[in-house]
Amino acid sequence: MTARVRSGRVRTRSAATTLHNKELRFILGRFTEIYEGNPSFGRCAVQILAPVTDELAFQKWQGLSIHDAVWRMISWREHLLELLQQKQQLELQYTDPFDWRLMRYRDKTMWQMLLDRLQTTQDNLENFFLKWGDEILEKRAAGQEKNFRQLLHNVLDNHVHCLAQVQLFHQVLMHSR
Repeated sequence: MTARVRSGRVRTRSAATTLHNKELRFILGRFTEIYEGNPSFGRCAVQILAPVTDELAFQKWQGLSIHDAVWRMISWREHLLELLQQKQQLELQYTDPFDWRLMRYRDKTMWQMLLDRLQTTQDNLENFFLKWGDEILEKRAAGQEKNFRQLLHNVLDNHVHCLAQVQLFHQVLMHSR
């Protein structure tokens, strides 16, 4: 067994899981790289989000905020997890024209809770991937035209887009003060 320590927690992987799921491991590696690693596009999510204050997170620029971009990432991750778990009745509703749930609250004290929720979705994705093999990548999710391989890559692309938005919003908002 190999162990990986992150955020004070130890994760273990069996040798069988490590050897037989190369593509799923690659995709998990991309999620981890974008979230807390060294992605090719620059800084990772943890580094990008670190300087964002509660106040700055909710400031609007052209109708959107940093909070909105992070919420979109979380919404897609939670939706993906529900699809991967093959829930018959999806709990999340994605009918908004921007493909993410509208927040029911705008309490500025919720920023840290949102960051914690992003971390939770990262942990949940990692735990899920460690339980499955590459065979899940060809399966289609209930009600979806795309298979999980396509959905996973779409979510990764979305994350890069959202993080670029966060960086842009942060720069614009900081310079407009």
